[in-house]
Amino acid sequence: MKLTKLAVVGITTATLLSVAAPALATDTTVGTPAAPKASVKYIPSEGDNNVTIPDTKPPLVVVPDPETNEPGGKGQVMIVSTPKFNFGNQELTTKTKDYSAKVTKFEKVAPEKGTVLKAPLVQISDTSGRSNADAKWALNVSMSNFIGADKAELTGATIKIGGGKVYNSVVAADSATDGSGLVTLPSVDGLNWKKEVILSSTAQELLSAKNGTGNALTSYVMDSAYTGDKVYAETDTFDNVQLNVPGSTVKAVQTYEATVTWALSLTPEA
Repeated sequence: MKLTKLAVVGITTATLLSVAAPALATDTTVGTPAAPKASVKYIPSEGDNNVTIPDTKPPLVVVPDPETNEPGGKGQVMIVSTPKFNFGNQELTTKTKDYSAKVTKFEKVAPEKGTVLKAPLVQISDTSGRSNADAKWALNVSMSNFIGADKAELTGATIKIGGGKVYNSVVAADSATDGSGLVTLPSVDGLNWKKEVILSSTAQELLSAKNGTGNALTSYVMDSAYTGDKVYAETDTFDNVQLNVPGSTVKAVQTYEATVTWALSLTPEA
């Protein structure tokens, strides 16, 4: 009986060894690499006229209140928002007077709610990608005469804009370590603005950008003391935007209105 058991074990072992024996090696081939294309197509942006408040951390995006702001037409280079200057209620006087502009209002983007008060500002969006040496956009501003409800002119009345601060979301962005993106620009080659402009019926250049320095968002804030976290009150006014009315001008108890026109020009034309 013992001999029989050993024979069975021997046969079983031999069978297992034959199964585990490796096959003879053959040549292995590798297929060619796969190289599919990845793509993205950009189409012209028409913007949404929402304003990114300069120097806010994180960036504060708001909707301009139509009571105090006016948007421009949509395009790849467009005016996002301009202020409706309000110089308040003033008593009749025979003295020459300067009246400062009031705050402008914005609304927080849904689902957030609340009113944001800021200094008057103009914001331009440039998504054109124009960056050659000849590419330039310029913001020009003009105004009509102040006219009352009785069609009488507020003779000699002028608006002065000056001493504002300029912010851009691309130029010198490396100094915005908080990631806010919109940075004040004390001096940048290619981005230029006038220190003071007295508005008239003739369009005058207030702000311009060339060589790609005006890409993305550029803002002109009409408050020389502006910072993103500055808190404003309803009663605040800004000496950087003033209405001058000569004392000799005849005035009546009524509202006088003028149209302030903000327009962009491109060089060379798109």
